[in-house]
Amino acid sequence: MVGYDILHRPQSLFVRKLLFQIHLWVGLGIGAYMFLMGVTGSVLVFREELEHWEQPTLYPPMEDETVPAPIVDVIRSIQRAYPEHRIASVYSPTRGRPVYYGFIEQRGEFRTILAAPGGHVLGERPTGGFVRGLQDLHVNLLSGRTGRIVNGIGAALLFVLCATGALIWWPGIEAWRRNIRIDFRKSWRRLSWEIHSATGFWTVLVVAMWAVTGVYFTFPQPFRDIVWRLFPPSTHAAPQSGAANGRQPIDIDALVADARARLPEGHVAGVVLPATERGTVVVQISRSQPDHMDNTGYVHFTFDRYSGELLDTWDQLDRSTGDAILSWVVPLHFGTFGGLPLKLLWVVLGLSPPLLFATAAVMWWNRVLRRRWNQLKAA
Repeated sequence: MVGYDILHRPQSLFVRKLLFQIHLWVGLGIGAYMFLMGVTGSVLVFREELEHWEQPTLYPPMEDETVPAPIVDVIRSIQRAYPEHRIASVYSPTRGRPVYYGFIEQRGEFRTILAAPGGHVLGERPTGGFVRGLQDLHVNLLSGRTGRIVNGIGAALLFVLCATGALIWWPGIEAWRRNIRIDFRKSWRRLSWEIHSATGFWTVLVVAMWAVTGVYFTFPQPFRDIVWRLFPPSTHAAPQSGAANGRQPIDIDALVADARARLPEGHVAGVVLPATERGTVVVQISRSQPDHMDNTGYVHFTFDRYSGELLDTWDQLDRSTGDAILSWVVPLHFGTFGGLPLKLLWVVLGLSPPLLFATAAVMWWNRVLRRRWNQLKAA
């Protein structure tokens, strides 16, 4: 009998009624959050393009015939411009970013430095402005770590909303096709329900993905622990350089040249410099033109900073399923893996949570609040 009810009249089931109440009150509780995340997230899909527009002097276009300067020249340019800082890493221009990115550190504070394709320093990536403010609103709710924790809880509740919505959406075998279409000839009250039902059906998987990846950004280590428990991570050495014993660090040029010789058809994607006396130098070589959002084809060569000995080689094509899952978190969340068409799709889909909240509010008014309002007026 229960099986018959699930297939033909699920509205009569107590479990469905309970899930509906959970869905209703969670939706009302985080409705404003859904609206805010949907709108700001849709704008931030074009974060890089907006940064280029906001700071044109920091993002000069790279002409097709321009050959980027050797990465070691950029390292030296940054060191001359910021002699009191330690250079943590430098990354080459990519398909979506026409400039070098360098990360420098002083007393635990990191700054991002941009350098032109020709190698000269352009300046620091600003910590303020419209784009950074919008990003802080989307990630931290303008409240630092506290806001990020609230954001993570909101993302978890959004997943609950997706799960309960998917379960209560099922109307039975006879009616399910009607719930995935919108008939704009219906009355506005019926239309709000059809928009809510059809939008939820077509977007639930993407919205649930945003919710899960949103939880990751707030609680990354527990998220990684769960993924790695299901899919163990890749295991590769984490060596250290030998003791200095009065030796001077080897020239970076030699290490970059060594890495390039080991993968001659590749491109230098980045260099990670040691943070401690026993730290190593890591040269990243990409099999194709570097892509800062997809490092699948990268090979990492780790060298002793004093002797130049190759200590470890890690090819990211050999990474585990768990590592691959984690590597897709950022591209999936921000839509950075499919070019302009996917970005436009992510913008449209990003507006579905605000639309779902708006139609849910209309339905709640029609079914509950309107009746109570009329009773109050009559009284």
